[in-house]
Amino acid sequence: MVSFRKLEHKLCLVNNEKYVNLLCKTLNAEANGLLCYGYVDEEAGLTFESLAPTLLVDGDYSVSGDAGVVLKIRAETVADTEIIPIENKALTKCFEDRIKLVEQHYYQNTDTLECRAITELDPFRHPFFPDDLQALLTKDGIKPEAIWVRTKKHLGCHQGTFIIRGKLLDEPFHDYGIHAGDTITFGALNSPDRGPFCAIIL
Repeated sequence: MVSFRKLEHKLCLVNNEKYVNLLCKTLNAEANGLLCYGYVDEEAGLTFESLAPTLLVDGDYSVSGDAGVVLKIRAETVADTEIIPIENKALTKCFEDRIKLVEQHYYQNTDTLECRAITELDPFRHPFFPDDLQALLTKDGIKPEAIWVRTKKHLGCHQGTFIIRGKLLDEPFHDYGIHAGDTITFGALNSPDRGPFCAIIL
């Protein structure tokens, strides 16, 4: 799947038979895909909200109007599905109200949005949960351990290191003195020696 940045805030064609059948089983619509709107849910990750059935043939597509039923398709469930972002002003206008509802509901947390906008953090992001970063948990005398952290607030940038506050999602295997659910502060940088590097140093 392509980067979430190519799918977020975009109309997309999602060609997944399972979801097409689920949406169209009560409709008399010939379809092999769905027109969706891509957005990020802080908890559920990259998501595609269905707007209408579509028929995609040889690169051209037609839309069968509003389905009247909404599916929220999580990106992790369609990882092997072809997803095509499209630019179509007429369709954007047609589904303007639906799109506004999504934007108003899922884009209110400015702290999270600021963290999500930092492209320097992209090497550490989960492919389906863009607000979750993989970091290395380090402490003297304990073997480093890779864990996932959900970004909550960008605290600043010091000498090229982004300082982030987040929520620890994993329970560490070793005794670091922190646990899943704890709020922690960590740094992310692009080291000349190691390349992109994200770490929690205790």
